[in-house]
Amino acid sequence: MGQAPAGESYNDRGDGLPLIAGAGDFDHGVPRAKKYTTHPTKVSQPGDLIVSIRASIGDLVVGDQPYCLGRGVAALRARSAVDSDYLRHWFRFNSNHLRAKGKGATFLQVNREDIGEMPIQVPPVSEQRQIAAILDQAECVLMLRRKWLQGLVELKAVAFNRFANSGENRFTRLGELLDRIESGRSPVCLDRKPVGSEWGVLKLSAVTGGEFDPREAKALPDTIEPRPQDEVLVGDILLARKNTLALVGSSVLVKDTTQRLLMSDLIFRLVIGDGSIDPTYLQMELTRAHVREAMRRFAGGSAGSMPNVSKARLADVVVGVPPRAIQDEYVAVSSEIDGVRAMGVRSLGLEESLFASLQHRAFRGEL
Repeated sequence: MGQAPAGESYNDRGDGLPLIAGAGDFDHGVPRAKKYTTHPTKVSQPGDLIVSIRASIGDLVVGDQPYCLGRGVAALRARSAVDSDYLRHWFRFNSNHLRAKGKGATFLQVNREDIGEMPIQVPPVSEQRQIAAILDQAECVLMLRRKWLQGLVELKAVAFNRFANSGENRFTRLGELLDRIESGRSPVCLDRKPVGSEWGVLKLSAVTGGEFDPREAKALPDTIEPRPQDEVLVGDILLARKNTLALVGSSVLVKDTTQRLLMSDLIFRLVIGDGSIDPTYLQMELTRAHVREAMRRFAGGSAGSMPNVSKARLADVVVGVPPRAIQDEYVAVSSEIDGVRAMGVRSLGLEESLFASLQHRAFRGEL
């Protein structure tokens, strides 16, 4: 089980061991430490499973080097009777059972006993390795699909740069293009995703991945009345006003909403004013390196807190605006790429369902 090191030992200079404090230091199955500590407490070894035990209970990564473990994680190391790859697949498949054990008033968490008492099927090691190899191959298919989808996102960025560098831009303050900047609120939500017709409140991760992810939300308790003005709508430009320095100012364009979702107070909505700029074009302009750098410069915050950008400072960010004809030409290209990507997303959903079925069969001894 992790243990937080002394606060004065933290640094972002790379001194000491990288610190994994919680699931916020996981990035698509890979450890991504944001802080280091010169006085590590509990230390994992390469190959250990590092598991989130708070909030995003059950999320895990495989350690690629020693890490200091903060109080939001635990490390699992298999004995000789259990293949480590088999354990990784088994734990991911059974993470819902661990989440169900979560307890706590402020946020849910599990302890050593909750993890240790989970019953695990242990066939012979040779069979475990066969199961892990099959699931590895299926997982590789999913990884390739996700990389292909990410490639389309990058293609759209390349196309945008061609139009944005046309030499016909006028440069103006972002505030002059907007009617207003809105923000939501962050009530205490349930520690799970919304289901059915429940309202959900967006997490920051919904707007920091390059594309809007409506799945990144927490269920609003039915005892709290949703504010209509906070509802997320198609066409909204949403921006992370508070995050790490690398992610503050991340933005997305909402292309569709299949759930009833609300903005949190960590997210801004940019409402365009006179129509001189297309929402699709503006959102891509906000991703350009010099614009993001300006947002980071304008972001403030007290020591030890995440940087955040105010509405007033955000309005002062300078952006480029080409003639409307150039904007419309880019939007047409972007729409074609989005159409291809939408088909890929549907395929990914089917492949994820098939993978889940394969996991179910694997751990019932049916492979």
